[in-house]
Amino acid sequence: MPKKPVKFYFSNYFSEWNWFELLLLAVSFIIPLTVGIIWGSNAIEIILSILLPIAAVLAAKGLFISRIAALIVGVLYIIVSLGANLYGEVIITAAIFMPIKIYGLVAWCRNRTKTKDGKASATVSVSNTTSKELIILFVLHLCLAVGLYFMLRSFNTAFLWVSVASAVINSAATWLLSRRSILAFPMYIVLDFVQFALWLLVFLGGDQGAIALVTSMVLFIVIDTYGMIAWFRMRRKQSEKYD
Repeated sequence: MPKKPVKFYFSNYFSEWNWFELLLLAVSFIIPLTVGIIWGSNAIEIILSILLPIAAVLAAKGLFISRIAALIVGVLYIIVSLGANLYGEVIITAAIFMPIKIYGLVAWCRNRTKTKDGKASATVSVSNTTSKELIILFVLHLCLAVGLYFMLRSFNTAFLWVSVASAVINSAATWLLSRRSILAFPMYIVLDFVQFALWLLVFLGGDQGAIALVTSMVLFIVIDTYGMIAWFRMRRKQSEKYD
């Protein structure tokens, strides 16, 4: 049997993408790349600023590959944050986010929807979050916020309050997304505004290369808002399928 050309797989993969999603994907690549080059960002900052929104677009589509992209983003984010003396971002990403992302990779892999022939598809199934889980999540992250404040203050972390807020919100949102909960997206929208402020402060502090990440955060606001809408539609579609 002759091999199918790469063009076939490429067109087949994007066959279920609408024009707005393809536009988001293109913008997520072009704008951070352009801004990063103009403002002199280093290679890691540019790659990170491109992968951040692309991973978000893939997550908005509910695609399993987004969890792999998220792990790569986590490693690059640690490197960039170290260079900017954002120790809160480094500690939380390495100690909390990365384990949660690994858990999410496994959870999404095991909870993908089925194709007509019974095989696992590329799309995750949306789950419902219980009130008990949300209460526990709130209490744990309230304690995390207090602990982080004192720990990061001892490290003389730059932009302490913004770093603490960013870390706590990001942790909660990452956990909810790993649990395949639609509530992750409202959390991510709040996080987008917090991290926009964080990297804007870094930029205003003299790191011109950070403008690429500032741009990515603006894209995130649009992407995560669309993701929330898309997941509502996806949950309704999946509910109708299994009713």
